[in-house]
Amino acid sequence: MAAQTFAAAEPVLRIPLANIQLSKTNPRKVVDPKALADLASDIKHRGIQEPILVRPLHGSSDKFELVFGERRYLASEKARQETVPSIVRELSDDEAFQIQVTENLQRENLHPLEEADAFARLYEKAVQEKKGHDAALKLVAGQIGKKPDLVAQRMKLRDLIEPAKAAFLKAKILLGHAFELARLREDEQEKALAWMLERGKDIQTPNGWKRLRIMPGVPELRLWIQEHLFLDLTRAPFDTADVNLNPGMGSCLNCQFRTGNQPALFKDISQESTCTAPGCWTTKRDATLVNLASTTAKELGVESVLKVGFGYPGGNTSKVPVDAYIDHGTGARIAKKGSECAHTKPGVVTWIRFASDAPGHKVGDRVDVCTKANECAVHNKVDSRSERPRKSFEAMADTRIANLRESCPQRVRSALIRAIIESAMKELPKLSPSDKVRFDLMAKQMHCDLYFDRHRDVCKLMGVEPAVDKPGQSKDWRGASSLMFDGNPVAMMVAMTLMHRYHVGSFGRPDPDPLKPLLSIYKIDANGITKRTKADVDLKIAEIRTSLKKRKARAA
Repeated sequence: MAAQTFAAAEPVLRIPLANIQLSKTNPRKVVDPKALADLASDIKHRGIQEPILVRPLHGSSDKFELVFGERRYLASEKARQETVPSIVRELSDDEAFQIQVTENLQRENLHPLEEADAFARLYEKAVQEKKGHDAALKLVAGQIGKKPDLVAQRMKLRDLIEPAKAAFLKAKILLGHAFELARLREDEQEKALAWMLERGKDIQTPNGWKRLRIMPGVPELRLWIQEHLFLDLTRAPFDTADVNLNPGMGSCLNCQFRTGNQPALFKDISQESTCTAPGCWTTKRDATLVNLASTTAKELGVESVLKVGFGYPGGNTSKVPVDAYIDHGTGARIAKKGSECAHTKPGVVTWIRFASDAPGHKVGDRVDVCTKANECAVHNKVDSRSERPRKSFEAMADTRIANLRESCPQRVRSALIRAIIESAMKELPKLSPSDKVRFDLMAKQMHCDLYFDRHRDVCKLMGVEPAVDKPGQSKDWRGASSLMFDGNPVAMMVAMTLMHRYHVGSFGRPDPDPLKPLLSIYKIDANGITKRTKADVDLKIAEIRTSLKKRKARAA
């Protein structure tokens, strides 16, 4: 965009700096002191190359208000200039502000928060002219030569909480981070900002260990928000059209926090029915469960029923309403039909931690609960879990086949890792005494850092079983994995590197997967191993199907 131009007929006057006052509406709030000093030095040597723009103050013939050119004005003061070249123009307040916004946008270093305030003032003026939201956005966008979506996104930055604005101004977060935060409610912004600012890594320096702050990328922040704060309305455990679940927010269908209702702000989220207000979601979920309990009580003709949860109480992190928890260590048990006691009360299931905690039950089911099982002669030490349905042979065969197919990628990865480790163990690199010491130290440190379960995995993978001297003694998997590589620190380092990323899915992190380069270094026939492993899986599946056919034939 071209810089501000002046009409040829407008004269340039030398106006004393003392006769010019700064504008209170200038969008630019922050001026870089170093850049200002550099400009002042340049003005001392070359003078001002472009005049500033002023307008007469009301009721005065020789006093003026600065419209734009504040940096040149301040630098002239710093350079001890008495006058400054100026263009005088009659302007209304609105005309002056629009010129200020346009001029600042054409120049560099205007902070997005300053842009947000400037756009908002132009937008408010458009709204006062009785223009709708979309029309006002288009009008402002036309005035400043920007797209309406950008105007909406900039103005949204004004919703940042103060700590987020401060972090943005200090460059602790970037524009992309700021926009992602601005779309959230205040309490959610606090959680997301805390997560961002707490990210870091401990590094060792000559002066000891220090915490190095690591700024997450914008996609990483967006993913964290979608996983922790955004919720899929198509899976909501309540009626999204019900306006009475949370009267202050109304129906989800027309809610401003539904992504589909604000496409300019949430165009990166493909699922339109996404809730960005988890607090409201929780309120509606709880209201639905309370209503369910109330309805159940009316149907049973009692004053109230218990809200029952299955699983460890500490696992109810989302604070679902629960009056009685069914779990080991709690005083409540399910009273099965025919075993009711004096402490039995009716209830409705409102929370299940894991499906395995409540086989045969689902949220909304009616149950009877003994509330004092610890002292109840009927239900003390009674297993309150429902009987697991017995699987047919066909269902068991289907489960085994599904498990084999699901485990195939891990079987392939394990076979490739084993081939690399075997090749590394066959090589005995010639190391100088000093190199051997260094490699031994590094290998032992990597061995110590490896998680216990991975030591067991590498032993099983390589067919090594720790010896047990006494009955009941635990197996020393860590010691066995160390002996396996005794005298070959390079092989140990290769193995430890691979075992850190042993499982499929553990390499979704930013750092690269070490498997591929090591396959190349040790010249492993990856395609051949993959084919053989998949063939073994297919053979096992075929054996299961053959066994199933024989069983059906005998049954017939």
